[in-house]
Amino acid sequence: MIYVANITTPANTPQTNLLINRIRVTKGLVYKVEFYFPSGSRGLMGVAVFDGLYQVWPSSVGAFFVGSELNISFEDMYLKNAAPFEFQVYTYNEDDVFDHLVVVRIGLVSNDVYLAKFLPGKSEEYFTELLSQMQAEREAQRKLQRNLIKKTPFRFIAEKEPEVKEVEVQKIVEVPTGITQADLDKAVAEAVAKAKAEAESACSIDLSRLRSEFEVKISTLQTELRTKSELLNEVEAKAEALAEQRGVEVLRRMETELAAKDAALAAEKDAKAKAVAEANEKARLLAEGKAAEVLQRMETELAAKDKAIAAEKEAKAKAVAETEARLKAEAEQKAAEVLKRLEAELAAKDKAIAAEKEAKAKAVAETEARLKAEAEQKAAEVLRRLEAELAAKDAALAAEKESKAKAVVETDAKASETIKQLKNDLENLRVTFATQKIDIYLWKDGIWRRERPPYRELGHMIV
Repeated sequence: MIYVANITTPANTPQTNLLINRIRVTKGLVYKVEFYFPSGSRGLMGVAVFDGLYQVWPSSVGAFFVGSELNISFEDMYLKNAAPFEFQVYTYNEDDVFDHLVVVRIGLVSNDVYLAKFLPGKSEEYFTELLSQMQAEREAQRKLQRNLIKKTPFRFIAEKEPEVKEVEVQKIVEVPTGITQADLDKAVAEAVAKAKAEAESACSIDLSRLRSEFEVKISTLQTELRTKSELLNEVEAKAEALAEQRGVEVLRRMETELAAKDAALAAEKDAKAKAVAEANEKARLLAEGKAAEVLQRMETELAAKDKAIAAEKEAKAKAVAETEARLKAEAEQKAAEVLKRLEAELAAKDKAIAAEKEAKAKAVAETEARLKAEAEQKAAEVLRRLEAELAAKDAALAAEKESKAKAVVETDAKASETIKQLKNDLENLRVTFATQKIDIYLWKDGIWRRERPPYRELGHMIV
């Protein structure tokens, strides 16, 4: 069986005024414990679990488990065999703004199931001695804690225990006055032992056969206990799913399964009644007189035990209904708080987004103005530079043009002077040829021809 408590501690809950929540459990042995802290608490919230005046988890007196986005999980072996069948969970929250959640899970099984599952190689005597030793150690620790707890945030527990606890336990488990589960188990064990002794003294029976039958019955009972434990685990898991889903469909399914479980329990009760009848018949055949009286007493005790179980079952069903109603109310309250918080966060985000948009628009406008001014300034600088470059190029072109014009004039003058000189040289050459006898060969009609002065043609000549 897994018991779960989702505990939300309001903001501004100091260690001097702790929040108290109770987890209802059944008789048995705690084998595993978990504490889950969702993200957000950042060490501002703490949790501690008590069993009356005894601090169970953490074991250090006055200490708390703290965490944020952390799952504390560990195995333990804590015997819960006395009323009230509940654990007290104390929490604080020093956050001044937000509420914070912690999830407490407690795994619990019966002694027989724990022995079969976790200590299969150990005997029942060893397990009983181990539990007795644990009980003695816990009592010694409890006495030590009573003195130490007065110096811790839990000192109010030592001063006065809550009176509501006893009233709630009486509502949950309605056991006949003066009779406890341990007394019933002890009476049944004594009656079985006494009936067995009287049957052995009344007639000679095969003890080995009875022992084997008794072992078979014990094995059958252990199997039935395991089946019950599995059924209870399934019911607890579906109850947790109900708390998370908060749906009507899960409630109906749970009601159907509870009805099926009731039918199974009724069938089991009929089978047990049939077994009792068979046992009575065997006892009557085996031993007359005292054995019949003992069996009748056993039947009376079993009827009283069945009545107590029925009352406990009714109380558990009522507790389940109350838990469902409380979980539904808490879920609705949490949903309203979450919606309110989400609306506030959305409003704040919208405001922040609007401010961010306005700032971005302002920044864009400033950037555009700055870029425009920079562009205009750069354009003016480029125009000025281009104008200067064009003016420089124009001046260079004008100088080059003037230089070229001057060079042309000088070239024309030189050419005129050269032509004039050539003409003079040619005239001098003609005069020389005219006054001197020089043979000149001219290329005419494909052959060289000798010419004599006067020379009128000076082309293609060889002197």
